[in-house]
Amino acid sequence: RPCDQIVLSSEDALVACAGFEDRSLGVLRALESGSEPRIILVEYRPTLLGNRLEECLTECNRLGVVPDPYVYDRENPAGAGADLWNLLQGVSGRVYVDVSGMSRLLIVQLVAACTTLAMFPRTTVLYAEPEHYYPFEEQVVEVRASVANMAVEFLSWGVSEITVVPELSSVALLDQPTHLIVFPSFDGQQFAAVRKDVEPAHISMVFGMP
Repeated sequence: RPCDQIVLSSEDALVACAGFEDRSLGVLRALESGSEPRIILVEYRPTLLGNRLEECLTECNRLGVVPDPYVYDRENPAGAGADLWNLLQGVSGRVYVDVSGMSRLLIVQLVAACTTLAMFPRTTVLYAEPEHYYPFEEQVVEVRASVANMAVEFLSWGVSEITVVPELSSVALLDQPTHLIVFPSFDGQQFAAVRKDVEPAHISMVFGMP
């Protein structure tokens, strides 16, 4: 359900992430003065100049809250979901998770950990939607021809490694067919690298709109 303003009590907790998009600040800016929840602020490593960490800290300062930092190492992400939930064990109120600035992997790690914990029934997911999705359709049309003819000759281009985290893994039986479900991005090299590594028998592609 849509909301423009959010009021949280000192018994509540908010997990937010200092991503690079404007909407990373959407929930923090929607918190009314007087809201004093416990805030866990996720900071990405390696550090990117575009991430909005300082602006997130400014919003926390406006609320009079000193956030608890959590460093999410994107090169070693295993266990992050459980780590974050463990930090919330003493919260007596509701837990709010702002996924707006989070990576796809971190969101899945949090959801996977959350469903195994007793606090799941009192958890609310918050999402700030961007005013504009990029690229615009006219931009896509402009470059479509050149992208369509682009050959991915070296699978290592743009892909440092494929990460497998234990908490999202199950046992793979010998000679058992695999089914790859993909949320494709604008980087076709990522999909090519995963397909090469997994060698799936079946592929399902989930396309977002717009």
